[in-house]
Amino acid sequence: MSNHLHPLIERAATNGVALEMKDYIIVVEEPQGDERSVAVIAEIKKLIPGKPIRYLVNTHAHGDHYLGNPAFRSEKAAIVAHVDTAALMRKHFLYEVSRRRRYFDRHGLDMKELRLTLPDTTFESTLTLTLGDRRIELAHLGAGQNPGDTVVHFPHARAVFAGGVFSSRDWPDTRFTPSVDGWIELLRRIAAMDADVFL
Repeated sequence: MSNHLHPLIERAATNGVALEMKDYIIVVEEPQGDERSVAVIAEIKKLIPGKPIRYLVNTHAHGDHYLGNPAFRSEKAAIVAHVDTAALMRKHFLYEVSRRRRYFDRHGLDMKELRLTLPDTTFESTLTLTLGDRRIELAHLGAGQNPGDTVVHFPHARAVFAGGVFSSRDWPDTRFTPSVDGWIELLRRIAAMDADVFL
């Protein structure tokens, strides 16, 4: 992908994207657990050598989107999320760990590595990171799959990362939505954004 955006495809877990800045990297999403996240960090360092990961964005509070936070914290990345996402991480951590047991067993991963690592920075409505000639816009446009769903807009690339509310290969789990109608409205708002690419 152009415009310094690098998709991070994890077919068995969570997809993400890395944005290359002049002096550092911003990552949106990571796979569940430190072992997978360490592998993704190594992949990022091959894709974008010589630059530190400065920020990690968690788009919502499902374990496959934040259980790898400790690996990124070890890289000294600041973690950013919506206030509702942070609250749900705190509230449902043990549940999120327990419902991912089959994934960890199937991939031979150690569940003992899992520990709650909360965001360093939270926001309520929007948060804009202006970084040199690029701007990254984080927005909570309403609950879709979850309270706290965060949409990440990369205006310079005309791209939007939709997080857990959108999937091109299957239908996201509806058990957690506060409102299917609200979810549909959120998808309409995302589709109307000034973008050509939706991740």
